[in-house]
Order: sequence, then C-alpha cells, then structure tokens
Amino acid sequence: MMLTPKHRGTKESAQAMNPPVPVEPRREEERGGAGQERGWKSVALLINENNESSQQQQQQQQQQQQQQQQQ
Repeated sequence: MMLTPKHRGTKESAQAMNPPVPVEPRREEERGGAGQERGWKSVALLINENNESSQQQQQQQQQQQQQQQQQ
C-alpha cells in the first residue's frame, strides 16, 4: 500500500498500520510501588523520631527553667 501525501502522518493511518495493543496493568512488585511506600514509611518514622526527641528536649528545658525559677 502506497501512502498518498493526504494520508501521510495522520493518526488514523498510523492506527490502521499498527492497531493499538491492549496493555496489561503491571503488578505492584514489578513497578516497585511497594518499595517506594516502604521508603516513605521509613522517612516518616525518622521524622517522628526527630519530633519526639525535640519534644523531649523542650520538656527538659522547661523543667530546668521551672527549677531555676523556684530557686
């Protein structure tokens, strides 16, 4: 089949030559989605640990200030 200038490069002619192939959705393991989630969870845990330790430091500072005020 010879392409005439009228048909060259149109979406219809491209689909006629290679019809679209249905794509199966890939599994989570193949995409690495689970690994990424695990990564985010560890980041969230680190943030939580940092927040907790900074809260403890703030509480200690407040206790020290209260003790100094009482003296």
